[in-house]
Amino acid sequence: MRAFISYSHQDQEYLNMLLKHLAQIKREGLLDAWTDHEIEAGKSLHDEIAMALDQSSVFFALLSPDYINSNYCYENEFKKAQELSKAGKLKIVPIIVEPCDWHNTPFGELKALPKDGKPVADWSNPNTAFLNVITEVRKLLSKSYQQSDFIKPQGITHSQNKYRAQKDFDSIEKMECVKETFNEVYSKIKEYLKEVVEVEGIKAKILEEGENTFRAILVNKNKIGVETVLTISTSDRNEQTRNVMMLTPASNYLKFEISGSRQGNAPRVFELDYDDFHLYWKEGGFNQRNKDEELEVDKIVDLIWEDWLHSVGIEF
Repeated sequence: MRAFISYSHQDQEYLNMLLKHLAQIKREGLLDAWTDHEIEAGKSLHDEIAMALDQSSVFFALLSPDYINSNYCYENEFKKAQELSKAGKLKIVPIIVEPCDWHNTPFGELKALPKDGKPVADWSNPNTAFLNVITEVRKLLSKSYQQSDFIKPQGITHSQNKYRAQKDFDSIEKMECVKETFNEVYSKIKEYLKEVVEVEGIKAKILEEGENTFRAILVNKNKIGVETVLTISTSDRNEQTRNVMMLTPASNYLKFEISGSRQGNAPRVFELDYDDFHLYWKEGGFNQRNKDEELEVDKIVDLIWEDWLHSVGIEF
């Protein structure tokens, strides 16, 4: 996939950081990132940028006060990207690098990165912010290669898009889906831990981090003896093992419990289900709170994270 990166030259530092974090994705051959640095001397800026936009499937905009103030970035590159987006040829992804009035622009209608549109400059560690961006970019790339409806190929008609082919899912595909979900969940939990320890009196430590197991402790020193442990695993452990998010190949369940001093929440179970067209997650077990709702991985992470924070007396 080709990505067009739109940015103000005043934000060169953020562009450099994004390109560093994209390095592994580019090395894997999943993404070709284009910036105006590739325009050769003597070439027409307008023509080269227009051609690069036409050849791209995704438009990354590094938003800042300087970007919004830039007539060329906002009035030319973004305007052209909007036209391509309306034609179904381009996906626009805003990346907020500095606090700015982006909510009151057309970007405000789109899901922004990093998480919740929190500017990179406001994160305690900008690398953590860009890791969140890269995680979402990988999800975007995965969907683009697996689902034909991510970016509509040029020339496809609306009538063609309404057809879907049924398919079956074997045990290996289901297990791989569970494994991918595990990787996304624990990666995001690690990111969130780096943020929450900025709160006074909150401590966290990763206790175990292996190929199939992740375990961490969260401590609230503001309250006496308040600490809990979360364990995430895809290993085939005994069902009686406590505090595990567990993969059982026959059932395709994700289960998590929180052990420690405050266990106010019942265990939550997420079940991998499927229909004739796709795999999806839903909440299972006896304590369903989102019955029959198809859950994205981000939603599962948020449910786990909220329960874990609540267990040590943290609200957000």
